[in-house]
Amino acid sequence: MKKQISLLISLFTSIFSAMPYDTDKSTVDNSNYAIAEGEEGKDYLLLLNEIYNPASFKLLEQHVRQGYSVLDLGCGLGLCSQHAAKLVGEKGSVLAIDMSQAQIDVAESIKAKEFKNLHFQKLSIFELENLDQKFDVIYARFLLIHLPNLQNILEQIKKVLKSDGKIIIEDVTGNHTFYSEPHSQAFEEIKRFDKLQFEVEKTDDCYFEQFPKLLIDSGFSIRALTRFHPKLDNLHKRSILTYGLSSIKDALIKANKITLQEYNHAFQLLKELEKREDITIYAYEMGQVVIQLR
Repeated sequence: MKKQISLLISLFTSIFSAMPYDTDKSTVDNSNYAIAEGEEGKDYLLLLNEIYNPASFKLLEQHVRQGYSVLDLGCGLGLCSQHAAKLVGEKGSVLAIDMSQAQIDVAESIKAKEFKNLHFQKLSIFELENLDQKFDVIYARFLLIHLPNLQNILEQIKKVLKSDGKIIIEDVTGNHTFYSEPHSQAFEEIKRFDKLQFEVEKTDDCYFEQFPKLLIDSGFSIRALTRFHPKLDNLHKRSILTYGLSSIKDALIKANKITLQEYNHAFQLLKELEKREDITIYAYEMGQVVIQLR
């Protein structure tokens, strides 16, 4: 297994060693986040969790133990936070943070009552120095893709990680991994809207491909590197197409990236695609990496 990981790391670093990454030390502007939050974005995030949680829960089960302290960055609805709370047990603890109060409010509303060891807090990833503890495991899913300045973020995370602790990061590996077989022109609309979303957020949807090099350069060793590529095998899961489009509608219109007419046209194309049983649809591939300090 170690040999396989070493080969993967070598492959990534050799391919992407010449690629630049953002080292700016500035913080992120909350207003750039393009996806609907709180109750408005709840249904979309619930569906996203349904699709990806099986793989995420399996990964957490491999690395989270009874009695651990866990920090969940950008917790969203907090469903992965709840699973971590189950794994650490009564002697452990989970702190789940998000920079959006609307997200924290929704997470609190759906939190299972038995998780006395789970606490939610409105806090930005750039405010981690305000925490007075260090953690055994720090977890982030679908977070870094929405943030610039990844090297700065890693430095912030280091401050609250125990010397022998682990960081688990899961994220989209690029919008090109969301596709259909056979190819549908409707996916060109998805790619166009995705590109506009990342223009608004001023981030890179393909950052994960050069991420291993950045991790190594930042003083981490890679313990595991895997990928999960879910197939949308029923109409309910396929509705992620229109849910996803709806979740970025307001931000793109506000930023003058699209018109309402363009949105309605794209929405109708995707709605029709969702019903096509003769077309196989794959959701975004999710990369999974587990790292420790060297």
